[in-house]
Amino acid sequence: MNTPSFCRHCDRLVHVAETRAGKRQLIDVDPDPRGNVAAYRTARGEWRARTVQPAAQLYSPERRYMPHAATCPGSLA
Repeated sequence: MNTPSFCRHCDRLVHVAETRAGKRQLIDVDPDPRGNVAAYRTARGEWRARTVQPAAQLYSPERRYMPHAATCPGSLA
C-alpha cells in the first residue's frame, strides 16, 4: 500500500502518484479545489494522477490536488 512519504526538501507529507506516462509526481496530501492535478487512489492503494485544466470535469473517484512542486517552500524550482 502506498502511504504518504516525506518531501526531501521540506519534510511535508506528500503522496507519490504515477502519471499516465509512468512518471512519478508528488502531490500535496490534502485535496485542493485550486489544484491542477486530478488524482485518485486505486483499489491496490496506488496513486494515479493527470494534469487538468481549471474547468475540466473530473472522473469518479478523482479529486483535485496541488502538485507539491508548486507549494514546497524548500523546492529549488
